[in-house]
Amino acid sequence: MDGADGEDCDDGVNDGTWGTCNPDCSPAAHCGDGIVQADWGEQCDGSARLPGYEAFDCSATCRIIDECGDGNVDADQGEECDDGVNDGGYGQCAPGCVWGPSCGDEIVQASYGEQCDLGDNNDGSYGGCTDECRFAPFCGDGVVDRTEGEACDDGANDGSYGHCGPGCQWGERCGDAVIQEDWGEQCDGTTIPAGAPTGSTCSPNCKLQGVCGDAVVQSGEECDLGQDLNIGGYGGCTPSCTFAQYCGDGVVQPDYEQCDLGVSGNTGTYGGCTDTCLVAAHCGDGVVQSDFEECDDGNAVNNDFCSNFCKENIWVIE
Repeated sequence: MDGADGEDCDDGVNDGTWGTCNPDCSPAAHCGDGIVQADWGEQCDGSARLPGYEAFDCSATCRIIDECGDGNVDADQGEECDDGVNDGGYGQCAPGCVWGPSCGDEIVQASYGEQCDLGDNNDGSYGGCTDECRFAPFCGDGVVDRTEGEACDDGANDGSYGHCGPGCQWGERCGDAVIQEDWGEQCDGTTIPAGAPTGSTCSPNCKLQGVCGDAVVQSGEECDLGQDLNIGGYGGCTPSCTFAQYCGDGVVQPDYEQCDLGVSGNTGTYGGCTDTCLVAAHCGDGVVQSDFEECDDGNAVNNDFCSNFCKENIWVIE
């Protein structure tokens, strides 16, 4: 711009658009020229006003002051907010200068990730809501908060045996000093039932210890598989913690054994019994045991080539 040559402005383009210079280097229409250019978003210009805005002041940007959308919150005009855009996005100001959906409006906006909304009470206190509209610590979140008196918290808290109950307090369980017989408890901690054998103690799983049925072989017991398994049966243990029928007891159990010479006798030697109570190699099994036999045809006939003693028969021809 060269004022000496009579130019008031010169922006090098001089296309006459709003806020620039005209081709003759005079200022084009602009905020401050005293003329309201409504097509360019002006609501006022100096003392000039659009109809309806006569009572309002004009800003340096030719916008009415105290108008919703001017970027100023005018509480006396009932505005809650004014960011100049007011498009109503989450957490932003909406048309009419009122808040759009936001954390703190007491409405749970699940689509925006809110879990709760207590408005001014979003202070993060136990059982409440945070200032980000997320659940604060509460009974049922799966985290034990002992500072709030929680004894447990498994997330379900249904009070079933061995689990956490409502209010985040333990329900019936092994360890509550009460014998829950319906759940198989024989004792609980120092609570030992009347009639239990003298010297009985209680295991961590609420079973009596030091007695037949505790799954520990005590002095005077031959075996102990536990109360529920001490039911006898071949190879098992009886309710009185003595061995039931087994291979090695010297008694042949036809349903399970071919022989039984006792633990010391079941050595598997020729003509004897194996340690699994099966007949060991012997004359008559059809297999020639060269250390003991000359032949073995199963001993069906004594007077054939092989005798019933697994010796070869020799015939003398006269």
